[in-house]
Amino acid sequence: MNYWIFVVKDHLEAGRKIPVEEILDIRARERFWLLSSRAARIRNMEEGDEAIFYATGERGRFFAGRARLHSKPKPITDSIRFYIRGSPSEALTHYVELDSVELWKNPLNAEEVAPSLSFIKKKEKWPMAFRGSIRRISEEDYNKILERAVQA
Repeated sequence: MNYWIFVVKDHLEAGRKIPVEEILDIRARERFWLLSSRAARIRNMEEGDEAIFYATGERGRFFAGRARLHSKPKPITDSIRFYIRGSPSEALTHYVELDSVELWKNPLNAEEVAPSLSFIKKKEKWPMAFRGSIRRISEEDYNKILERAVQA
């Protein structure tokens, strides 16, 4: 089993900002996550893998929930394309289906847990570790985030 951070940020559509929370709500409700075919390690994604949602936008940087992958990555279909709004999502080419989707009522401020995560090498520049659309993490880091989220 693999563990992932799925990254999402505020979007732009026709000059209007779409808050990251709105993008998260759509993806959680419709149970999918968009990916770039060029994303590092996309070929390592498997059904049953676990993911944590990391959101960044005008309202801050936070861990917002989690899900289990219900499929391997595949090209976007017309039924998924219907829900895609704004940039950068419009440029993405693949998606995974999700199940056991959970958005937390109290998102976890990423700054509170970032210093304890092993995949972040430069602790003073921790936001740089969340560039891109996906990030593979260890089971230990996954569990650290979950434990802190439960306490939030």
